[in-house]
Amino acid sequence: MRFSLFLISMIAGLLFVWAASPASDTQKQQTTRVRIIQADELRFERRMGQDIRRLLGNVILEHDEVLMYCDSAHMQEARNSFEAFSKVKINSGDTLFLYGDYLRYNGNTRLAEVFYNVRLVDDSTVLTTEQLNYNRNSGIAYYERDGKITDPDNVLTSRSGYYMTEEKRAHFRKNVVLVNPEYVMRSDTLVYHTETQLTRFFGPTTIKDDETFIYCENGWYDTNNDKAQFSLNAYIISGEHKINGDSLYYERENEFAKAIKNVTIVDTVQNVVLKGNYAEYFKHMGYTFITDIPVAIFIENSDSLYLHADTIRAIFNEDQEVEKVKAYYRAKFFRHDLQGASDSLVYKMKDSLIVMYFDPVLWTGENQMTADSIQIKTDGETVETLTLFNSAFMVSRNDTLQYNQVKGRNMTGFFADGKLDYINITGNAETIYYVKEEDGNLIGINKAVASRMRIEIEDSKIKRIFYFETPDGNMLPDRDLPASERTLQGFNWLESKRPKIWTEIFN
Repeated sequence: MRFSLFLISMIAGLLFVWAASPASDTQKQQTTRVRIIQADELRFERRMGQDIRRLLGNVILEHDEVLMYCDSAHMQEARNSFEAFSKVKINSGDTLFLYGDYLRYNGNTRLAEVFYNVRLVDDSTVLTTEQLNYNRNSGIAYYERDGKITDPDNVLTSRSGYYMTEEKRAHFRKNVVLVNPEYVMRSDTLVYHTETQLTRFFGPTTIKDDETFIYCENGWYDTNNDKAQFSLNAYIISGEHKINGDSLYYERENEFAKAIKNVTIVDTVQNVVLKGNYAEYFKHMGYTFITDIPVAIFIENSDSLYLHADTIRAIFNEDQEVEKVKAYYRAKFFRHDLQGASDSLVYKMKDSLIVMYFDPVLWTGENQMTADSIQIKTDGETVETLTLFNSAFMVSRNDTLQYNQVKGRNMTGFFADGKLDYINITGNAETIYYVKEEDGNLIGINKAVASRMRIEIEDSKIKRIFYFETPDGNMLPDRDLPASERTLQGFNWLESKRPKIWTEIFN
């Protein structure tokens, strides 16, 4: 971007040379006469009561150290002004030349108006328009009838443009388009500061190259350091990613972006949306992170999963698609059929796998599950299996004081049609299960242990339990099992932490 915006620097410099060293206050108050330096022929005419000097052939005029050339000129000495015709050339300095077919110059106002086939040339940079005005008193040069600036690599067009020499500021207005081999920039108004080489945008502005599209309605670009900031409906599209925010900071060379307030990052391929109030995006390093009330939304056809944590980080693959999402700390998620919380969480997109670490708890239907870590395998839409590793514990509540409990070393749950179907428990399996009649009356409390168990689920409730390898247990009447023995070691009912709607993941 530094090289591609070099054109703007050339334009401002070009206009600056032409408009440089405006008259001092003393000079502006003193009127000097336009002088004839040369002409092949001099004639006198009287028109409309005015004496006219007609200068013919190889005409050279001078005013305040600026030389002006033409084929012929009509000079009105009383008005200290003249008109120049054909092959008009104004030479200001050693490198700047202004050409046109017709010139009106007023020595009293120091205003030059050049018309038709106008060219302002500085080495290989050329400004062309049909009319260019230069006020030597104010130091402002401007065009209002479409202008085009070209150099070997760039073309800039705009409806109007002007340069203010005292403020060292160039303005380009209306339909501003800058084209070069690297990108195309379009803006309603573009302002360039020649001393700081800072460009400012006002109104709808776009910057487009082969990989990136930027839109904003206000912002600046530092051409020295390839750094920029955009605001007002600003967004950046990089490949399959779209970044929105109230304020966007961008470094082109480093492929880095920072977004502040109302931030949204979208991966259109993986259908992942990240939201928050602060984000940093590292394209070349392959990741982005978002904080300040962040949420990741995994959009699915039938449902969407909402994930919140202190920080959410998305990792990209070689194709710049989201490969995995990491959430830490105090992660919590919601989907209508599945809710969970843990200190940290990883969502692996390719494998459709969610891994929960450090004090995870998972809710599905009426069942609560905890373990040292939990893995949830989906087909991209519905849950297929979930696995609890080490200290696996499942609880479901019958009523206020009755909790069906299952624990073991590891536990794997299998789903059918999106609902928990059965569970296999391996290693030191234990149960406390309230056995009831179909009408709901309690038959007894089954307390048992085994090396392995299989639990069948129906309508999110335990239907049957099968015990394998050295089972041992009893069916006890309700009155014979004291309250101290009705919970297994490690029992912890965490229903108060369960999000009932997606917005409760922030609680």
